[in-house]
Amino acid sequence: MKSCKFCWAVAATLGLILVILVSRFLAGGPVATAPDGRGEIVVTAAERDMVLAEMRALLEAVHAVIVANNAGDMSAVATAGRKPLSTATRIS
Repeated sequence: MKSCKFCWAVAATLGLILVILVSRFLAGGPVATAPDGRGEIVVTAAERDMVLAEMRALLEAVHAVIVANNAGDMSAVATAGRKPLSTATRIS
């Protein structure tokens, strides 16, 4: 098999970038210790609102799936399960 120095250089560079990004993702971000000893992720008010809006949208989708399933309407279950969570992405 023919060796490709350029391909190995590109692969090594991308691997290094991946390692750096993963290490920053896992080790980065402000974390405080909560009173009960767990790690508390420090977020801004806007980030908190976005997470809460996304959680609310997910709960609404789960509720719609459960209601449709209890009614025996599998078409509505599929529709509710595929509905995009646009409310969470519009929060700024």
